Amino acid sequence: MRDSVVGPFTIIKLIGKNAVEVSLPEEFSRKHPVFPVSLVKPHFKTEEDKLPSRQKNPTPPEIVEVEDSPGPVKKIIKARKIRLNGKAQRQYLVSFKKQTEDKDKWLAEDAMPDGNLHLRRYRASRRTENFINYEPLKREVMSAYDSKQEHKHDSQIPKYHKSMV
Repeated sequence: MRDSVVGPFTIIKLIGKNAVEVSLPEEFSRKHPVFPVSLVKPHFKTEEDKLPSRQKNPTPPEIVEVEDSPGPVKKIIKARKIRLNGKAQRQYLVSFKKQTEDKDKWLAEDAMPDGNLHLRRYRASRRTENFINYEPLKREVMSAYDSKQEHKHDSQIPKYHKSMV
């Protein structure tokens, strides 16, 4: 594979509006020295030549490390699935001890201090919550089913032979 860009070469002259003649080294002696201007790009020796008005920052800013965790986890409030870099990731809304509600954060499972313990508690609470919400719905569906069954006539109920039971 070859480089898509070679050079830099010195422009000898402009030929019309759309072509330039360049001085080629000996290794390119078999190439024609006239090229369209669409293939010609300016060459800058350094970044400063490219952007002369840009000021260089002589000293990098001081890096101050701040503790990310606002304290121990109080409880997990909610869960959500998001896509980060094309991958699905589950995040949890976490409230912290000795912090107000506005300090709650969405954290990934692995970024949570004592994550396993709190996740087990959260998942257990979700299971009981779902079970409690399921019971009234189950009763409602079953009562609707029973009321339909009462209206069936005996002729519609299938008869079973002793060998089938």
